[in-house]
Amino acid sequence: MRRCFNLFQYLDEVLTSLRPKYKATKIFVGYTCPAGLEMDTYPGLLAQVLTNLITNALVHGFDDGDVGEVKVKVSEEAQWVIVECFNSGKLIPKEALGKVFEPFFTTRRAKGGTGLGLAISKEFVEAHGGTISVESEIGRGSRFSILLPA
Repeated sequence: MRRCFNLFQYLDEVLTSLRPKYKATKIFVGYTCPAGLEMDTYPGLLAQVLTNLITNALVHGFDDGDVGEVKVKVSEEAQWVIVECFNSGKLIPKEALGKVFEPFFTTRRAKGGTGLGLAISKEFVEAHGGTISVESEIGRGSRFSILLPA
């Protein structure tokens, strides 16, 4: 259901719901977001996108026992909301970088990966007038950037 909501509060709720996935790890998961930022969109679908990005970072970016961080940074520019999801884990291989948003592309098929999470995320973002991109560089980690109408 489409509605207007406070993104800071909603992001806190999403990360709280994901806490069981990372609380026993050495991965710090956090966020920054302007406290009064309001969005008018489908919060459940936005939560799915954020959940996909954070879960993928935890599953693909780090091995058991790794120390690292996953951060979500939200900012606003004019009538746009910018959501960046950064992780300090393993890089996305160059040959995979251009394929991560393709349906059924996964590097973990043998471990039950379906490759649908990022394809669905891209579909949601684009269907709501936004864009999503990814970059992964040595020394800078991996970063997914989403631009959505506020």
